[in-house]
Parts: sequence; structure tokens; C-alpha cells
Amino acid sequence: MDELDTTVRLYADHFYWDTDWEIFPEGYAGVYTDGLLGNPETENRTLGGEITTNYVLADHLLTVGANYEKIQQVNSKHTTNFNPNTYAPLGSVQDISVWGNWIQDANREIWAVYLQDVWGITENASLTAGVRHDDYSNFGGTTNPRIGFVWEFRKDFTIKLLYGSAFRAPTFTELYSINNPAEIGNPDLKPEKIDTYEAGIEYLFLDNYTLRLNYFYNYINDLITLGPKPSPTEAAPYINQGKVKIDGVEAELVFDFAKGNYGYINCSYQNPKDGDTDERVPDVPNWRANTGLNLGLIKYLNANVNVSWTGERPRAVGDYRSDLSSTTIVDLILIAKKFYKTFEIKGSVHNLFDEDYRDPSPYPAKVINDYPTNGRTFLMEVRYTF
Repeated sequence: MDELDTTVRLYADHFYWDTDWEIFPEGYAGVYTDGLLGNPETENRTLGGEITTNYVLADHLLTVGANYEKIQQVNSKHTTNFNPNTYAPLGSVQDISVWGNWIQDANREIWAVYLQDVWGITENASLTAGVRHDDYSNFGGTTNPRIGFVWEFRKDFTIKLLYGSAFRAPTFTELYSINNPAEIGNPDLKPEKIDTYEAGIEYLFLDNYTLRLNYFYNYINDLITLGPKPSPTEAAPYINQGKVKIDGVEAELVFDFAKGNYGYINCSYQNPKDGDTDERVPDVPNWRANTGLNLGLIKYLNANVNVSWTGERPRAVGDYRSDLSSTTIVDLILIAKKFYKTFEIKGSVHNLFDEDYRDPSPYPAKVINDYPTNGRTFLMEVRYTF
């Protein structure tokens, strides 16, 4: 029996970014009493719509859809106490948006179309094939296929073979950043591209335990990174440069206690190498692991705790700094739901124990002690579905 259904979705999003930077400490160079201070601000507004149609035809589930999105970056502003091009002190924190803004206001439009077919070859085997084309107003189009084969060759064993390509669009900062002594945008950037190959096996045992083993190979091209500085006094531009190939294995154990209660533990090993030189890529860990537990405490309250461990990250050849040490981050989420119709309230704490976690600064080091990340962070979300 043929079946047809269509879904239309409209959405809007508003993001306001306002951050305070103390680039150098108080008394720097003997002339900056308060240090080097900066306060960049901007707003991002997104409007979009999507239409998706599913059609069941015999053993096939066909999906076709289209998506449109418009993103605007507006009201960009910069207040600081120094000239960002010369480092000359301004005496006090001032609004320099007219002549020294940190970024341009910008916008982009995105059109996308996609098609997918899920073919139930037999009762225990299926083939999924699809393709999506995205067209960006500020760098052009990109087409990405995907295909996957799933075979439950025994009641408790499943094999999966997957291939897919994807991309990462350059951000507004990477495209349009200006008036920065360290780095500037490049409006001619192309998107990063990745091809992913996976082979995995899944084993269900003791009714509620699942073990997954997976091998993956990723090939990334047109990496967006900072290029060389044209001169000691000029900023480094963002460029598309180089390739990276990553292969590795993942293992995961999931245990389901029923009624929304479950736990998991997983570990992965990856081997990142430069696609041109075959040398190891610096600043990327070989090992990662996660473990977590989800519990329905009472009828209306759910709790989730996740512990994430990242292994050591080795430095580049010639970098005199010690490797970045391993780090453990704990996140906690509480969700109150179904207490009134479809209202849901979610409160989360990231980095519960305020771990000093840092992202590596590239060699040669512009920031000796690396980039500090968020400490303990609280987030509250209210959702209503209608």
C-alpha cells in the first residue's frame, strides 16, 4: 500500500554574542594601566523553512525535500582601549566601531534540495542511498552523497557499512574578520570537505545490553586554517590549506534498564596524519572516552550525567612546550517534563567541577599558555511543542 505525507517546518533563531577580552594584563608595557581590553559584539538572525515529503512505494521509503535559510550578522560593535591595528593606547575604553570594527555586517542565503531512498531488500537487510545539494550565496554550491547497508544476519548480530561526504561552511569570522593584528578573514574561502567510510558490527546480548565495534576512515580536504603572515606587522589570513586523513576504531557498550534508564561507556582511538606528508597531526588526541548514566528520578524529572575524558595532545615538531595533559570534564543535565502539557524545562551544568581545560594554540605559539575554555557554565532552556 502506497503512503504519502508532507511536513512543512518554519523556524527562526536569534543569537547575541557579547564577550570581554583581557588580551594582556594590567600594567602591560608600562602604558596600559588596565591591560589591553576588548569587547566585540554582534547579532546573528536566522530565518528558514523546510518542506519534506515521504512516499512509501512497495519496499521503498522515498524522501524528497527542500530547505531555505537566510542568516544575517548585524549590529556588530567593538569597544576597546587600544588601536587594534597598531596597539597604540587610546587612554580609555572607547567605541571604535566606525573606524576599527572587528568584523563586517554580513548575510548569506542557503538553498538546499535532497533525495533519499531506503530500500528494504529483505526483512533483515536494507540499503539507504541519498544525495543533498547546498548552494551558498557567498561561496557557491556543494553536493554530498551518502550510502549505507545494514544487515541483521542473526537476531542478535547486525553489520553496518557506510559512506558519506559532508562539508563545513566557513564562518562569518573566517570570511569577514577585519582590523585584527593577528588574523583576518578571507572572503574567497571554500568549505572544508570530508569523506567518511565506516564498517561496524553490533551485538545484542542479555536482552538489554548492546556492544558496538566500529572502524572509521575520514579524509578531510580544503582545511580552513591560518596561513602565514605576509609580514611581521600584517595579520595572518584564513586560507584553505592541506589535507588530513584519520583512521581509528570505536567501541561502545550500552545497557538499557528500561523506562528511560540507561547507561553507556565508549572509547575511541584515532590516528590523525597529514594527507600530504603522512606526518602525525599535532594538537589532536589519540584517545577519547565517555561514560554516562540517564535516570528517570520521578515521573516528571530526568537526570543525565556524562563524564568525558580526552587524552594527551602532542605538540608540533619544534614546539618547546610540554604536551597538553589529559582532561576529564563532567556535565550534568536535569529535565522536568510532562508536568503540564508539552512544557519542558532543561537545566544543565557544563564542566561541573570547573576543570581548567585548554585548547592548544598553534605553533609558533601566539598564546604561550594556550586558549582557556569555559569553566563551570550554566544553561537554562524552556521548550513548548505545539
